[in-house]
Amino acid sequence: MNTKKLISLFAVLCITSTSVWATDYVTQQVADGTTLTFNNGDTFSTTNASSLVARGGGTITLQNTLSDAVSIRTSATNDFTAVYIADSSSANLGNGSEIYSDALGIRTSGTGGSFTATNLSLYIGTASAATTNALARAISASSANVNLGTNSTIYMNVNMETFNGAVRLAGGTFTATDSLSIEINGVGPTSTSYGIIATNGAQIDLGTNFSMKNYLTKGFGIHMTTTSLTLGDNAYIEAQAVALHASSASSLIASNFTIKALGVDESRSHTNGTGIYLCNDSTATISTNGNIEAKTHALYVYEATLSAANSTFSTTGTNSATVYVSAGADVSLANSYISGNDSAINASLESNFTNAAVLTISGGTVSAKNAIVKSTITEDGRPYGIETSIVFTNAVTAVSETGILYSDASGGVNQNASSIGIFIDGTGTNVEGRLLRTDNATISLTVSNNATWASAGNSDMDYLTLDNANIDYTLNSLSDHITVGTIDTTGTNTMNVTLSNETLEEINSNPLPYVIDLTKIIDAGLGVTDDIEYILADYNREGSTWEINKIAEGVYEISNINIVPEPAAAAGLLGALALLFVVRRRK
Repeated sequence: MNTKKLISLFAVLCITSTSVWATDYVTQQVADGTTLTFNNGDTFSTTNASSLVARGGGTITLQNTLSDAVSIRTSATNDFTAVYIADSSSANLGNGSEIYSDALGIRTSGTGGSFTATNLSLYIGTASAATTNALARAISASSANVNLGTNSTIYMNVNMETFNGAVRLAGGTFTATDSLSIEINGVGPTSTSYGIIATNGAQIDLGTNFSMKNYLTKGFGIHMTTTSLTLGDNAYIEAQAVALHASSASSLIASNFTIKALGVDESRSHTNGTGIYLCNDSTATISTNGNIEAKTHALYVYEATLSAANSTFSTTGTNSATVYVSAGADVSLANSYISGNDSAINASLESNFTNAAVLTISGGTVSAKNAIVKSTITEDGRPYGIETSIVFTNAVTAVSETGILYSDASGGVNQNASSIGIFIDGTGTNVEGRLLRTDNATISLTVSNNATWASAGNSDMDYLTLDNANIDYTLNSLSDHITVGTIDTTGTNTMNVTLSNETLEEINSNPLPYVIDLTKIIDAGLGVTDDIEYILADYNREGSTWEINKIAEGVYEISNINIVPEPAAAAGLLGALALLFVVRRRK
């Protein structure tokens, strides 16, 4: 017999021998201060008992490969665990092990335990049969070191009133190198638990290509001092309620990730359809390329710090605010895209804290279907308000479809010492929209360092500060004006005024030439407007033109008006002419 045939025969004998040596274990296997080693193809199947137990410093090792994996099945009506590790014991679950359980998959207790695996498949319930065990959980680790290597999968299908989540960590470390996947399906509560919840200083690093799809509840809950979460490149998180909740001095570091918070209703609550919910001295850093799409809030921050760069934040709900800041929030968004299906920013007055909130948007774009900035207020009579600053700087562009920069939410009670300050700063920064005064907070606008505030129609605010500012103002009616309680001007300020077609129609109804005094547009109860140069344009966006004659500073005569129909009106006129042509042809 030649050598090749001998090698082939030896390989067949090895495979056959492996299958022969495989053992089916139907009773609990315990490594109590000892080492237990199991082979390729071994199976474990227990009822109301843990299949594998390591305690007293014991060690369990599964010597399996993907081609002939170990299978562990635990059927339980209580809290029995497929793999249980106590104190400083450990388990190496090998390569490609499969764990099936109606209760807990892997659990550690005490301190110092550890387990490792790669290509692990962990099922709680199955796609065709949901578990109804109220204690069901995939992994529960206490002060343990967990490493799931590459390509591990956790799948849960539950049907219960109380859901404990997929992974619960209290201290210790939890790591994966690449492509860890978690999916949770079923029927149950939509906002009471998390896919992964971590406390007591747990350190989580999920490597690259992490994926979580929680169609039942929340995504991550990261709580308590020094607890941290690191998301590597290409992470994807999809959750029904809050995708990522960090509180109590915990921290998040992420880049190149996608979050989708689907939401279950149209409420503004942070428990529903929120991408990242940050509170109580926690911090989050998105170094680049974060992409958060949420139903109610992409970011919800109070008493916490968040910074992000080169990222996208958007909302889809009809009652939503993409970025929500409340007391003590310190949020910085650089070169990012912020889009609101309702408002882009919610400057909340509903907290009974007095700490100031700051949102700085540096570069990038901001867009909103309704107001760019809205405020909400308490409805329970809380006596305290907050000071909130919204800063647009470094050539950011912000615009809303309704042409409103700030508006107040309805309802609630008057807040003491509540204020909203909007700052438009720097060359190239252009923010468009009018301000609507509120009885629930003091509203101020500051335009500085060659920034531009563009608006049309009436605005109403308590304070207006202009410091080397540009104002682009469109008169939609001759009665339009900007009402200001107190105005403060320094440096060189310019107000460029254009006339809408509606205003031109008004002027045409008067004898021409018509005299218009631009210095009356800003109605300042206190302060002066002398440091503003008023300039009237002689054309508008629709292409309409007129002739102007300056007769005094800010005062112009208007004559020879030529009104060009706006596109919609022109289309209507063409349609009417076409219809007339058809009627005439038919005659």
